[in-house]
Amino acid sequence: MTASTSEARRLLIWGLLGTCSLMVILVTWSLYGLIGEMRGQEKEVLSRVRALGEASRQELAMRDFQQPGGGAMALLSPSRDALGLLLPKQVAVRFGKRLLWAVPQLAPPEADIPEKGLSTVSRTAPGQWVYAVTLEDGRTFMAVFDGPSYARAAARIKTAVAFEVAAALALILFWGLLAWRLYASYQAMMTTMGQANGLFARTQKGEIAPQDMVAMFQQTVSELRQRTLELERLHQVERRRAQDVEAMVKALCENLDAGYLRFDAEGRLAKANADGRRLLGLPTVPLLGESAERTFAPLPEIGALPGEAVKSRSVVIRDEVPGAEGRLLQVTAIPIFSQTNSPQGALLVLRDMTSYYKMARDLRETEALSRLGEVAAGVAHEVRNGLNVLMLQLKLLREDHAELAEESRLKLVEQEIAQLAKVASDLLFYARPLKLEKEPVKMAALLETVADALRGLFPGLKATVEADAGLSADCDPEALSRALLNIAQNAAEAASQAHPGEGRVRLCAGMQEEKGVFVVVEDDGAGIPQNVRSNLFAPFVTEKPGGTGLGLPIARKIAREHGGDLCLCAGETLPGAAFKLTLP
Repeated sequence: MTASTSEARRLLIWGLLGTCSLMVILVTWSLYGLIGEMRGQEKEVLSRVRALGEASRQELAMRDFQQPGGGAMALLSPSRDALGLLLPKQVAVRFGKRLLWAVPQLAPPEADIPEKGLSTVSRTAPGQWVYAVTLEDGRTFMAVFDGPSYARAAARIKTAVAFEVAAALALILFWGLLAWRLYASYQAMMTTMGQANGLFARTQKGEIAPQDMVAMFQQTVSELRQRTLELERLHQVERRRAQDVEAMVKALCENLDAGYLRFDAEGRLAKANADGRRLLGLPTVPLLGESAERTFAPLPEIGALPGEAVKSRSVVIRDEVPGAEGRLLQVTAIPIFSQTNSPQGALLVLRDMTSYYKMARDLRETEALSRLGEVAAGVAHEVRNGLNVLMLQLKLLREDHAELAEESRLKLVEQEIAQLAKVASDLLFYARPLKLEKEPVKMAALLETVADALRGLFPGLKATVEADAGLSADCDPEALSRALLNIAQNAAEAASQAHPGEGRVRLCAGMQEEKGVFVVVEDDGAGIPQNVRSNLFAPFVTEKPGGTGLGLPIARKIAREHGGDLCLCAGETLPGAAFKLTLP
């Protein structure tokens, strides 16, 4: 009796410990993911505060940090924040503890004041951020931002953490009470059986009458029946609870904003939801029971993750994995183990992070442009001064020596100086923030102007325009004309090179459903090589002799400053390259 009772107690204790350990592991993994997401959002907000604060500091530096007019808050306008994470609250300039000026006229929050020439970003209240920089003359410029989306996300994550911890504790308590009830029932049953055995032994010795033994046996049967009914009731309660949990898990999986695929211990597909199939974009529908290698034959990078997670016995995460229709996925492989720690398969979770990765790239590009702008301003200033001196000396040289007017080497020097001046001008335009002056512009007239410029630069080129006469867009006509001319000039050069004297360029404008106006520029040139497309919009990268590599980057910058974009697309009528510029 004692050995059986000890064995039952040991099994219950180990079962309870295994269940609690699994629950702790699941809750810990979930909390780790939530904390990682919170840190990622905080990092994004800090980077945006520094970028916007630095941009506003550069603009006020042109005015020697004097108080601007009524449009001061335009320095921190939400339209300047492409990610939509921040809202402007205040700009101010202090000298020590004395406030020189602030817009609006309120005392700015207390924040860390950096040393001269340095800047800091600090959080002064929940959802409030302050960018501060100390100038060389001792003044301190401050820009205050509110981050409502970050505050809401933090509140949601804290609620989720509290809910998960409370649910885990409730389940552990329930399982402990259930194990205690089962053990108490088992111990009572074993006690009754011990008493019955003792009575039987005493009856054999003649110490108890047979009728007493029958009564004791009937009592034992009655107690066993009661214990059996109690066990059946507990079993039904547990089964209903398991059914409820299974239904809840199924509902969560079906409505989860992510895809998942479940693989068994042998690596065969056991379950998949609709979002998982949609995000992967597989050419054939995955069948239950097929191997991970066959399911992910077009995507071998994902197919190896379930086996890798089970082999390493740890969570495996891959970022920026290509999915369906240009989507970028975050793929997480989670190994699944039984209570005896034997592998039971893996769970593959797919999250569409395309917009997140795009925002991260845009943020890195914005920060790079900010740094480039500071360097370019100084370099271009020095280069322009030198070029002006050279041009003046060449002019004086021509006046003093008329016989050099047709000198070929002198003309070559002038051409190189003009090319350097164009590079400096393009670099400044690309690095500095644009100040757009938007107005309604007829797209047909704008495209005809660009086409006329192409015909003048490339005699024999056939440039056609297709646009509705009533189609218009709210844009800066000068900036947009420059962007389209950069694209169209590249197209004309490619067409003229492939068909000297008779190339074709097509400029087409139209409306996108709920996405604004688009302009497509295509040519009948040789097209763009595959190995060049990855760096197509990188500055200073060009395949053309004498090119600056800034034409397409400037065009994309203008499109994005308008709230649109520029990308390579498939041509509709001409076989060469095609670019699509979109406007909101």
